[in-house]
Amino acid sequence: MSGRSHRECCESAVVELAVGEVFDVPRPLRYRTWTDDHGVAWRRRGQGALTPTQARRLLARTDVNVMHVYNGAVHEHVGADRSGLSAEVEQYWAGHADPMASFEIGEFRDDGHRVMVMIVEGC
Repeated sequence: MSGRSHRECCESAVVELAVGEVFDVPRPLRYRTWTDDHGVAWRRRGQGALTPTQARRLLARTDVNVMHVYNGAVHEHVGADRSGLSAEVEQYWAGHADPMASFEIGEFRDDGHRVMVMIVEGC
């Protein structure tokens, strides 16, 4: 893993707002759909959040896209950034994360049956 934290990827994705500017925070897990920057529509599978076992199985697959919602910014994690995010989620599941942290994870598919995992981080 490089010296760069996956948090750098997250921080660089956060939108800078001017005073008084409004930002509509995406809520893909609640609304069950999400359209990416390329115009691809993704639909959520299942009714609730993935269990740790289900999420681990998907996160282990290299063909699965991993998107992360952090401070209202949706961004992709690949390589070391993806591993860092997965490690942080594992810490949360193990009960070793900040007590204010939370992660909700959902599975999405597009019309081509590609799979995407959406990790929504709350605090």
